[in-house]
Amino acid sequence: MRNILRLTFFLFIAVATSACLTITEDYTFKTSGGGSMRYTVDMSQMAQLIQMAQSQEEGAAPTNMDQMSLHKFESPLSGIKGISKVKVVDDAKKYVFNLAFEFDNLDALNEAMNVILSEPSADGTPAPAHTFFVKDGNQLVRTHLSSNQTAKGLMEQLGASDDSDQALAILQSMKYKLRFTFKKPVEAVYSSAEATYDNGGKSINIETDFATLANTTDVLNATVLIK
Repeated sequence: MRNILRLTFFLFIAVATSACLTITEDYTFKTSGGGSMRYTVDMSQMAQLIQMAQSQEEGAAPTNMDQMSLHKFESPLSGIKGISKVKVVDDAKKYVFNLAFEFDNLDALNEAMNVILSEPSADGTPAPAHTFFVKDGNQLVRTHLSSNQTAKGLMEQLGASDDSDQALAILQSMKYKLRFTFKKPVEAVYSSAEATYDNGGKSINIETDFATLANTTDVLNATVLIK
């Protein structure tokens, strides 16, 4: 109990000062239909928090971050036709986990994203395939598929119940970001989340928090019109 109380104290400090977790999907699209993708789970803002909490409990075991490793996706992704140059970089000391690959077309990209984001049901039945990206002319449509497992698992590690004000604060501090970069400037973006532009209008950034995602995944749906 003492350990949980101390973790709770440090959690409120962390939530008040910085985001606990940021997940980013960063895509670059070529005119050929292929491109590259980088998936990042950044928990670096929690590193000092977790270390401080552990230091308060004599003999506490180091936090096991193996479950956050993205190496488990390396082999399945490498086996997908149209996916190449799969690279995983886990930095457990800094609590930052990266996965990058190149794709030849949207079919390959959709299959790869199902590997990363889809989860089997409680009885182990594979989840039905989800179509993340569809392109029609100069219009690219992205529909989001999200799981609460990452947030719930993290809260369990930190001793927070999912129905508490503390849990809500944690979820609100967690960010999910999408970034799309194209060869040509973007004409318009339609999304319920706020979209910002940079790179001369060729890049789009969309962001929300896990509290919003817990209620609706539609917040990260987007339709992009490219000039």
